[in-house]
Amino acid sequence: MEAAGLDLAVMPNPFQSVLAFSVSAVEAWQRVDVVLRDMAGRVVARTAWRGAHSDWQLGQLPRGVYVFDLVVDDGRRAVGKVVKK
Repeated sequence: MEAAGLDLAVMPNPFQSVLAFSVSAVEAWQRVDVVLRDMAGRVVARTAWRGAHSDWQLGQLPRGVYVFDLVVDDGRRAVGKVVKK
């Protein structure tokens, strides 16, 4: 997935408990924020990290389709869908 100058990999999709984000062109000191919403638009989880990679534990979520909004502290943004099975 490429969006707003980001080369982003979100895997696996669908996922069971862990969702891995890998963002290229992000320095180790840069903050990355992600908000996860259900299809009704409710925020169900948030996370933040510094650098290019993070594993997010989401096993507590019910099955379904979710929308993530990823924002790097320099303003670059990516939006996408993931499926929890």
